[in-house]
Formats: sequence, structure tokens, C-alpha cells
Amino acid sequence: MTRAPPPLAVGAHAAMESAFVILDFPDPAEDPSVVYLDSPSSAAYLQKGVEITRYETIFRLVCCQAVPILEYQP
Repeated sequence: MTRAPPPLAVGAHAAMESAFVILDFPDPAEDPSVVYLDSPSSAAYLQKGVEITRYETIFRLVCCQAVPILEYQP
């Protein structure tokens, strides 16, 4: 992602629940996408289609609120 997280002025955003990574692979038929969730006390891999779709939606929402990295001012 070449964008900075949404500024605090935006308020709550869709990805505040937990950190996650969407892992996509060259051949989805052989290696379907996986979502990796990370928290201070655990980690999980999600592989169901509905779960992947949920996190793809969250990612798109956050990208819409994110600031282009060259415009970011901490």
C-alpha cells in the first residue's frame, strides 16, 4: 500500500478491529487467497470466500480514506 493510514481527523475506520494482510497468489485455482489476522494474543488464517470478501471490502474502504504517501504529514 503506497498510502498512509487515514488521519485521526477521519475518526473510526473499517480496519480498526485488527491488523490483517490479504495474501494473494499467482494461481488462485491452486493457492486461493488467505487473510492473515494478527493481534497481541493470537493470529489466524481465514480461507472461506465470505471471509476473504469481507477483508477485501475493508481494505477498499480504508484505501478510500487513506492519504497518498507523498501528502502525508504526521
